[in-house]
Amino acid sequence: MDAKDVAIEELRQLQTVIGRMDQLEFQVRAWLLALLGALVAAKFSHSPRLSSVHFLLVGSSLTLTFVLMELVVRIPKRKAINRAFVVEEMLRSYQSYDGPKISLSLSTHWGKREILRLMIKEAIIWPVLGFYVPVVAILIIIATI
Repeated sequence: MDAKDVAIEELRQLQTVIGRMDQLEFQVRAWLLALLGALVAAKFSHSPRLSSVHFLLVGSSLTLTFVLMELVVRIPKRKAINRAFVVEEMLRSYQSYDGPKISLSLSTHWGKREILRLMIKEAIIWPVLGFYVPVVAILIIIATI
């Protein structure tokens, strides 16, 4: 195998990792919606009813937990995407290939501050905000009913 073949195989592996992480993100969101649906059903059932305060407390705790789970999943996904960009650039520009570096690019040992920085960076992008902000808004609306 020459360097170009190895680079293409690394790119395929990175695409597989990215696809699996995408699937995991959707599963996390699906579980959140299922649990919030059960919570809404519990709030509006005839007996026992959840108070609005308890509903909002449990709902926001669930949402925060699932946001953190999604952000933890997004960090290695972002690292895989960044490495895929590097490999693609090497293939396009005929630069010398510096890999494979799948394990290095995905398993870098981060400190707590670096993990927190990466989580905040991922949290403020539209795909995350565009899902969780409406969920929180709907929780608040349902709590006031």
